[in-house]
Amino acid sequence: MDIDEESKAAQESTPTPAPASDSVQDTTSQPVTDGSTQTSSSDGTLEKSEPEGSARPDSQNGGEASTDENKPESEERQTRKRKSASTEPAANNDTPNRSSNRSASNRSSKRVKARSDEQTLDSMDVAEDKSFFEQLTSFLSLCNMKFESVIPVFLDQDYPHSDQYLYDFKLILQGWDDSQAEILLKNEKPSKKSSASNNNQSILQTLDFAALGNDNIVKAPSSLTQNNTSDRCINYIQRINSGDYHLQEVRFEFIYALLSEDENGCSLLDEFWPTAVADTVRQILDNCESLIYSNVKSALLSTTVSSPHLEVCEGFFELLVDYYLTSASSLDAKTGTKANVKELEATSKLLFAKVDRWRQLFCDFASLSSPESVTSELLLRHKWVSIFLEARSCTPAANLRQFQQSKSMFEEHERKTNHPFVMEFTNFSNIPRLSIESCDTQISKYRAAAVFARVFDMEVKSVPSLDERGSNESTPETERDVNDEAKEDIADGSLHLEELSKVDLLESILLDEHKERLPEHEAVSQFLSHASIQFKFKLWSMLLDAYNDQGESKKSFEGYLRIFESSVDEITGDMFLSKSDHQRSTLILTCLSSCFDICKMLQRLIAADEELLLSLSPQRASAALETTIQLLRMLHIYNLFDDAISNNNIARHSHNSWKVASRHFEDLICHTWSIFYFFYRTCLPEQNRIPDTLNDIMSIVHDAIGSRGYCGKANGVFLDMVIRELSRLDWSESEQDMIQCLHCRYDLTLASDTFSPFDHYAGGGELDRKTALMLSKFIMRMILNRKNLNQSLLRNEVKIALDEFYQAIGDPDPALILPVAHNFSILNDYLASSLTRSLFRTSLTGGDKLAFASSPNEIVKVGEQGFYYILGYQQLSQFRIRKRSGPGRTEDAEDAIKFFQFDIVCNTNRFESWVGLAQAFDALADEDLTWDAENFNTVETRRALAVNQRKSILACAMAAKVFLTDNEKQKQGGAAASAAMSAHYEQLASTLWGLYAKLIYNASRPPMQMEAFTDIPEQIFCGFEGLYKRPKAQPVSEVSIFKMVDICLILAIKSNPTDWNNYYLRAKVLYKLKSPAEEALEQIILATKHLSEKGGGSATHYPIIEPHYKLLSLVIKYVSKGQLRPEQGLEYLKHSAYYDEKPDSRIQPMPASQPGIDFERLTFYLFFSRCLSTLVKLRAVDKRKWHHRPTYRIAKLLSERFGDAQAAKEEMSGFFPLKSISKAPIHIWKPDLERSGEQFEFRSRYIIYYVDLLKQTGDFESLCLLARKLRKFSTGTARHQEAWEYVCLGTCFALKQFLGIPTKFTEQVINKLLFEEFNAHSQNLLATVEKAKSENELPLLVGELDAIAEIRRLNNGFGSTAALDDTYVAVYLKIYLNYLESINPTKAETAVTTTPVPATPTSSALTNGASSNGLLGATVPIETTAQTVSTPSTPSLTVPSFSSRISIQSLVSPEPSLTDLTSAPSTPPARPSTPPKPPTSGAATPQKEKVRVTKRDIIIRITPFLKAVVSKSGKQAKEKGKDKEKAKEKKEKEKKEKQKEKEKPKEKDTEKENIKEEKSNEDEKESELEDKGSDTPKQVPDTKQD
Repeated sequence: MDIDEESKAAQESTPTPAPASDSVQDTTSQPVTDGSTQTSSSDGTLEKSEPEGSARPDSQNGGEASTDENKPESEERQTRKRKSASTEPAANNDTPNRSSNRSASNRSSKRVKARSDEQTLDSMDVAEDKSFFEQLTSFLSLCNMKFESVIPVFLDQDYPHSDQYLYDFKLILQGWDDSQAEILLKNEKPSKKSSASNNNQSILQTLDFAALGNDNIVKAPSSLTQNNTSDRCINYIQRINSGDYHLQEVRFEFIYALLSEDENGCSLLDEFWPTAVADTVRQILDNCESLIYSNVKSALLSTTVSSPHLEVCEGFFELLVDYYLTSASSLDAKTGTKANVKELEATSKLLFAKVDRWRQLFCDFASLSSPESVTSELLLRHKWVSIFLEARSCTPAANLRQFQQSKSMFEEHERKTNHPFVMEFTNFSNIPRLSIESCDTQISKYRAAAVFARVFDMEVKSVPSLDERGSNESTPETERDVNDEAKEDIADGSLHLEELSKVDLLESILLDEHKERLPEHEAVSQFLSHASIQFKFKLWSMLLDAYNDQGESKKSFEGYLRIFESSVDEITGDMFLSKSDHQRSTLILTCLSSCFDICKMLQRLIAADEELLLSLSPQRASAALETTIQLLRMLHIYNLFDDAISNNNIARHSHNSWKVASRHFEDLICHTWSIFYFFYRTCLPEQNRIPDTLNDIMSIVHDAIGSRGYCGKANGVFLDMVIRELSRLDWSESEQDMIQCLHCRYDLTLASDTFSPFDHYAGGGELDRKTALMLSKFIMRMILNRKNLNQSLLRNEVKIALDEFYQAIGDPDPALILPVAHNFSILNDYLASSLTRSLFRTSLTGGDKLAFASSPNEIVKVGEQGFYYILGYQQLSQFRIRKRSGPGRTEDAEDAIKFFQFDIVCNTNRFESWVGLAQAFDALADEDLTWDAENFNTVETRRALAVNQRKSILACAMAAKVFLTDNEKQKQGGAAASAAMSAHYEQLASTLWGLYAKLIYNASRPPMQMEAFTDIPEQIFCGFEGLYKRPKAQPVSEVSIFKMVDICLILAIKSNPTDWNNYYLRAKVLYKLKSPAEEALEQIILATKHLSEKGGGSATHYPIIEPHYKLLSLVIKYVSKGQLRPEQGLEYLKHSAYYDEKPDSRIQPMPASQPGIDFERLTFYLFFSRCLSTLVKLRAVDKRKWHHRPTYRIAKLLSERFGDAQAAKEEMSGFFPLKSISKAPIHIWKPDLERSGEQFEFRSRYIIYYVDLLKQTGDFESLCLLARKLRKFSTGTARHQEAWEYVCLGTCFALKQFLGIPTKFTEQVINKLLFEEFNAHSQNLLATVEKAKSENELPLLVGELDAIAEIRRLNNGFGSTAALDDTYVAVYLKIYLNYLESINPTKAETAVTTTPVPATPTSSALTNGASSNGLLGATVPIETTAQTVSTPSTPSLTVPSFSSRISIQSLVSPEPSLTDLTSAPSTPPARPSTPPKPPTSGAATPQKEKVRVTKRDIIIRITPFLKAVVSKSGKQAKEKGKDKEKAKEKKEKEKKEKQKEKEKPKEKDTEKENIKEEKSNEDEKESELEDKGSDTPKQVPDTKQD
């Protein structure tokens, strides 16, 4: 086997040693023969450095910089200096930063990683770091300090001797391994929880670890890891290469070479084994221990026992003892699962057996060997290791005696040899150095055990051996005896310890002035002189934490600061340069480990009480700042090293411990920069301690560590410090830095107009309540200073930030804050008050505000800053945005109300909050009025809607009062209540009076119609007649309300003269107040003027036409009322941009030259014709077809001024899709500027007007269709019942006009009908109808009867039934009279004396094409009745003149209306039950009583009549539709047969032929009827012929 394989096996840590290179290299510095130092570079080659204490020459690790084009460029660090902020672009955040490079390096390909091994540090771009050092130096110059650059050290350039610790730290980072991570991480300060869990560990075990000192990690390098191999290695390699060895023999020789001693000493004791070598030895020991034991034991049988055998035997014994003690310590901790504990017990027992075997073997060797081979050093070495092995099973007193005896033996040996006796156990973690000093340390440890047991709350007890642990467990009595014995044997006078507190003990241990109080102070001092640094730091931490717990934070701060300075001095002082390389490395790692806890505690103490900094003298503060700078310079070496890894200049370490160590360094960086700022602020002269300086240095540091992704480390401690300081400074130009900090700390992406935050990959955290309260002022100022508050609040990042703050802060709880409860009570009482004249008067004059109470509560202070107002305004804006496309979420408006009320009860009395509250209540009322008419058609919902309107007016009245009061204070020199909201304040103030007028006007107009003003509670009064109730105040009249609106609009125009809405609304109010026409028209003309100035005229895509229409409407009204002449009206119309003089084509021109034409009539004709043309042009501008009022006005002009009802009906028919599948009878849209709820009023008004037009034109069909759709349209129109009843009356009126039924027709006919005759004829009529139905013939007017019956059914239980019942009966009587006339014309004449129905073109059309059977007179086919009745409106038809409104008295007979008649039995009136007596002889025969017919009798007989004549059901129609094709096929087949018969020369039977022809005609007729029945739905019968 070649030696190369064996040397590599010593380097790898695999279970089986593998071949390795012959040049095994260490990653740390190594001494060479010429006094210089060799180091391992990033590419694996060794580099030579100068000896200790000399300056570093130029870099030797050579290699040209890589020219890889894919290498990521370094980031330009953003500098947010106040002076250059204006020139800095806002898009700098697109520049890649170091943290993004870091993430990219983790994903780099294997090719890039392989190429990175060839790169060197010379290729790094350090321009940003140079700038960083220069900026820091410029700021530190104010304190007469500087921040020297570390770039020369990192790039292996010349550096001063004092920077040796920086270079050593760089070497540590380059050669990182797990042993260094163990030193860095194992010294972390234990928490209280972890220390409590270690109570099972005895104080002696703790002191054993402390007594190991620092020497266990100050180790010389092993010759196996160096290129300059020693003679031992050379001899071993030559021997192996020259012989033919088996693998096991190679292992034996390898172990002998490590454990035996030569002229260079023993490798086991003198040289430090790297982790790979130690693991390899452990693997060989585990696998080959038995073979080696046999080999060594066989040497015992030889004649001579050589010294190497004894040394190997002792070496194996020592290694096994160290392994056993490590395993036993893990077993004592009792951590892990039960299975792991059992496995540890088995391992410990096995190791103890091996230890015992090798100890016996050594004793046998020693007894048999010659005195020359067994040296005294070897025996003392064996004795020293055996003491620590037996210490676990012996009592503390016995161990104390053992160490005292060992000390005597060591002293005797030194006297004999006349030189100090010291033996290093460099590779043993449980065995300290062999020396007299170590004996003293162990002796003092046992003597001071009782003292430290009190300090650490532990007991002085020994650990049971494995035999004792396995056999019998010790009882509490036994432990108590051992404890008592130990205390008595170890420390005399230890009972006095009970009189001292823990703080007194720690002071006695650590402070010289208190040592006399401690009984064993000499032993304690002696132990501490040799104890480890970590143990001392632990004691100091306990003392300082105890000070802090007792409220003595100043003592704690002074102590930690002293430790901090002494720890950094260990690596920056002159003594540091005199130490060896590995001693310096150990000190650096130990210092960093201690500084981590120290800096964390210092930062925590200062953050809790910044007054501690004031207790420092200037010299003390300067020293602390200088110490912090030295530590930060060393940590910047890590920054550069991490940059080199991120930029692929060097390879990333593959050790798992590197990730943990990296987090450790990054956390330490954040802690150290935090305390650096505190010390810097303290050292600054008072005149330089300004926000500009402090803000900029924090910004520079944040950019430096944030670009590397460190700013959020250590749980965001640095960011918390910066946020707290920026809030304290409260500087207006700190906005950008605060935005960046909020993004890094809480992941809130806020942005200003010129800056967007960079992504530092900090991770973010949860916003706590304390921080939210602190930052609320900044958030309010940042949001309120935006140019457009509404758009700013709707940005997603702003909404997220406000939600985070609200979740952290919460609501002001009335149950916990009494002033808030008081303010809520006052606010609720005010909002529950009524609208009175005094309220409106005070709102216009100003006055006292509501008597709210103030509170020092922190959440109330946040409310005073406007936090809840911003939340309310955001919710209100969100509600408005959503409502544009559909129904809004009322939850948003309710939340807005809640937040506005929170703002008000925080004693703000803020004008903006009162305005927002008014807008929120108005939004709720507007939402209810916009989408559903049921909200104001029912009493309950109408009352709730009126309450919201009243509250909105009350809130706006208070806003006006607060506004006037604040303005008065401003005039008197006082501060405005909302000075911080100047921009937004002015915006709301300009719209206040317009809003106030709009709220009052809308509440006074339909559909609510003064509901909010009439709700005045009653009060009990006492008068002369006793107690009585009356309203507290008189309701405000409508005229007073309009005057109030007029005053508000005058103020609105004064504050905002360019808003056309104010002029528009004032014109409407002046018309309501019956002001002169000139005043109202002047205002509406101003509205059109300002509208065109704002681009709202015809030039826009969606022009605003409301002011132009209102101008036209007012002119028409004033001219119609005679307040204006037509020529004056035309002059006013010319102010509209849509004025048109071209006459409409539907109007016939009136010639002016025709004789007899009145000039005044001509002027009116000209005026209304031009109004009509203007309306048509105005309507044409509405491309979206949303505006409906121009069409309505056109129809009114056509019907009322030009007498063309048919043209007016055609105009209005576009609103009524009666023949479509839509369920709504009317379709009109609500324009954006129309008052909410007004569209329902327009629908009701249009329906009534359309009924009048249909009545005038006699369109019974449309009336029936309108009635069907209107019945279930209660949610779409105001006053639905009124509109329904009017439609029913119009339908009855039109039907009677259509059928020629005169007035009181029903009464006249019924009075002449006898019941018996009527009953008999009605039964015969029913039978005749049923027979006619089978013959497909029905009497006249059946369709009209069915239509009025359906409307009557829809009206059942909803509206008045008198007119419908009268028409229902009248139509039936018409059918009945036609039947009587067909059977006996004389009886028909005697039945009614009224004029017969005149034959009209419409009635004649009903009989056109119908056949007659000689029984019923004029008949129509049965399937024709399924069509709807339609009367064509022709110009030649003369319509009798009547009023535009229908009177029910003209439609109903005097007899009262009948209800629920259809359920009565169809029987004749009751007759007397007793039979009549026969007439006596000679007496006259009595006349028979005549019984008259009532409406009830007629209605009872109409129901079966309709059942008999109505068209077949839908199911039957479907069945006929299915049989239609069969009938057609049958007919075609018969035709073919008929054609064949014609071709035959046979004679045909005439009778049979006639029968076939009749049959064919019947089939054709049936097929046609089936086609009509299957395609025609069941609707109102229609007799219109195509």
